[in-house]
Amino acid sequence: MLTDHRICYLAAAERHSVTSTKPSAPPGLERTLQQPHAMAVRLRSTVVSRLADNRKAWLIPHRWAAPLLLIPLVPLPILALGGHLEHPWFYAVTVEDGIVEWVQFVALIAGAVVWGIVAIRWHRLRQHVMAVLIMMVALMAVVVAGEEISWGQRVLGWTTPAELDAINHQGELNFHNISSIEFVTRIGQFGASAFGVVLPLLALGGRFASRIGAAYLIPPVGLISFFLVPLAYWVIRIQMDPARAMLRFSEVPELSLYAGFAIFGWLSVRRLTETA
Repeated sequence: MLTDHRICYLAAAERHSVTSTKPSAPPGLERTLQQPHAMAVRLRSTVVSRLADNRKAWLIPHRWAAPLLLIPLVPLPILALGGHLEHPWFYAVTVEDGIVEWVQFVALIAGAVVWGIVAIRWHRLRQHVMAVLIMMVALMAVVVAGEEISWGQRVLGWTTPAELDAINHQGELNFHNISSIEFVTRIGQFGASAFGVVLPLLALGGRFASRIGAAYLIPPVGLISFFLVPLAYWVIRIQMDPARAMLRFSEVPELSLYAGFAIFGWLSVRRLTETA
């Protein structure tokens, strides 16, 4: 007759034999299954770390990160709907000398001022090539600002010279509405937009880090949405025959581009001031 001690021993042995028969995955297979998750965790950690480093390098407070990302995106659905419905208020906002165009002018002049200050700072740091390059950017912003409002033609009541009126498809006192120059202008806008999207992402991956001054010429990642809006617009517009509303909507991505340019300049002033 079995004692209680013997019965407990036999029961434990039986449980051990049952559990030991359960199949287990080979160690190599377990490591293979764990690798994608580990890689995803490392990738997320790396991206978050580099985004934080980029934000700190540009002295962007954490509380500014979300607003900078959303500012150019929030009004897009409303304006796109207004353009699609061809609502009168949409044309009132985007018309020549309308609200959007004058905000573009202000953004460009503000950008010219801050980039002029950046050029002076580089000059004081004896980086004369950078100073000349940045000053050219500032002067170009003044020219674009003048072109956007046709050099004040409608405000000052100037008439378009007959020679210019004959080749300007809007009959305005500017040059960017001349067919050959307009093409170059559009290419420039597309290139500037792509610059503001692609290079920050490449820099985030560690590219250009060793280049002298490159870190100051590439916009911070936090401004990507300002450049993504015009880039997406031109990618879409190239593939279709633009309607009247689509043409008027171009004022919105242009404003996003000019605002990103101005904020980039302002952040550059802050960064140079801090590191001087």
